[in-house]
Amino acid sequence: MNRKINLIFGLLVSAAALIAILVLFSTAFGSDSTYGVASTRGNGFQVMFGYQGRVVVVPLVIAFVLQAVAILLALIACIMPGKISMFGLGIAGICLAAGSVLFLMAPTFYVQANAITTEIPTNGTGTILTAVFGFIGALLGLYGAYRVSKA
Repeated sequence: MNRKINLIFGLLVSAAALIAILVLFSTAFGSDSTYGVASTRGNGFQVMFGYQGRVVVVPLVIAFVLQAVAILLALIACIMPGKISMFGLGIAGICLAAGSVLFLMAPTFYVQANAITTEIPTNGTGTILTAVFGFIGALLGLYGAYRVSKA
């Protein structure tokens, strides 16, 4: 029974974290009040790693790395026997929660990194959905760790 819990929650957490990474291909920030259209700053990866003369936003890169580490920890927790997988699931949940919080603060980090003074962008679909799926994965990971500890 404990082995099935490890497998199910490990796969669910890694799937949620993978979806959180993939939705970064969506628009990073909301509409631009100057133009009234979708943000011209690019998708989440372009904003994160610098695009068209912009600066790399280090806190967002850290959030991305936390999500990638969460995928690896959740997949490792799938194959770990017994209660030791509780640590993998728990740490994956914490990594996803921390990364999600950092992605919700993306507009602030972007403005600070690029020294923008004219207007502060708002969160777009890329950053919001990344945070949502990250929090879902975090809840699944922490609940999975709890279930493994009680089994």
